[in-house]
Amino acid sequence: MSRAGILIRRAGTALLAAAAATACGRDSRGSPEGISGPTAAVREGARVTGTLHESLELTGSDGRLISRSLPPLPFEAVVRDGLARLDPVGGAVAATRPPAGGRRVLAFDDPEGRHHELVVAGDGVRGPLSRVRYSSDGDVVAEVAYQWDHRAGGWLLRERTLSLYRGARPALHHRRTAASLQLAQRGAVGQRSGSLAAAILAGLAPQALEAHTLVGCGSQWLAYIAASGAVAVALDSVLAAPWNPAGWSALATAISLWERVLDTLLTCEA
Repeated sequence: MSRAGILIRRAGTALLAAAAATACGRDSRGSPEGISGPTAAVREGARVTGTLHESLELTGSDGRLISRSLPPLPFEAVVRDGLARLDPVGGAVAATRPPAGGRRVLAFDDPEGRHHELVVAGDGVRGPLSRVRYSSDGDVVAEVAYQWDHRAGGWLLRERTLSLYRGARPALHHRRTAASLQLAQRGAVGQRSGSLAAAILAGLAPQALEAHTLVGCGSQWLAYIAASGAVAVALDSVLAAPWNPAGWSALATAISLWERVLDTLLTCEA
């Protein structure tokens, strides 16, 4: 691995440690005020509450399936700019944006000359986004599939499945389902979190960026690559010692970091 690649991977690992502290501080807030229930619509400023149920399924070296369930996570999210984003775990739980539909290919060449692609797909009928596939130099690294339920004004997330690949086969599936969803038509809009991409880039030494001019969404791409490095480190740890609960916890945290940076990159490329 080149010096640039090592630095990017180290930055992802450092951000994983920082994100772990954030993840430990997740909690549930009180019920929002306003009109809620099955008749409420998804709209700008609406507040969504519910509980996330998550599980990790790993295919071990002997071919056995090993699974872990994460503790249920109560959440609340406010629709801003068409999306109700899940902090700090990443991803969205509701959307009002009119879907563009079709298929888009987003590409980036990193300082090492590796070619990265994100294929973003949505049919414009069953939800704002149906699938995102990430590949590096032609090899599939990760794929995310979404299922949504239509609601007046937009969509609510039903299930999100992330598949992480080793070689040509998925090595791990991370499933997230949203349950007991409630909408409130009024709710205070929380503060936006700081730029995670900027925080990750701050962990990259200048040598990693030398002779590489960042234009457009270049900084978001580098942050995404670094976060992908953190996921790779955490997945390797679990594959080596699936009996260690600390490894599973680190992997869940790395996935949350990765998904938050993916949100930032897709927003930039929109």
